[in-house]
Amino acid sequence: MMKKIFFVLLVLFVFSSCEKIKENDPELIRDVIYKNTDSMNRKDISGYMETIDPEDTFKFNSTKNTVEFIFNSVNVQSKIDSFSIISLSSETAHVFTRMVFQIEGKDEIFNNMEHILIKRKDRWYIAGSLVIQ
Repeated sequence: MMKKIFFVLLVLFVFSSCEKIKENDPELIRDVIYKNTDSMNRKDISGYMETIDPEDTFKFNSTKNTVEFIFNSVNVQSKIDSFSIISLSSETAHVFTRMVFQIEGKDEIFNNMEHILIKRKDRWYIAGSLVIQ
């Protein structure tokens, strides 16, 4: 009887550990940041907005308006020069990126950025981004 209880507890531990790794999967966070950048380069407003936290409707709508304005008025390309996760919990992540922006006819612009991501219903979204020096 004791062996069965031990086996059940072991199986539960393994599955709960796997779930924890899945919840905090850095690749999912990386994918959100890279999808955001790729969507910007393709001027894909739908793809871009899929990476933004939909529950803060004011930020979501103002971000959409700003991005639509940029897409319609400026030819900008961006790339991620470096990426690292600063901190990670089951519900939030802070990510550092060094971004390179190229606006047509201008010199490259380098920005260090911190992105705050939030997890909602098993998906990661960008809740905010800050340019840092």
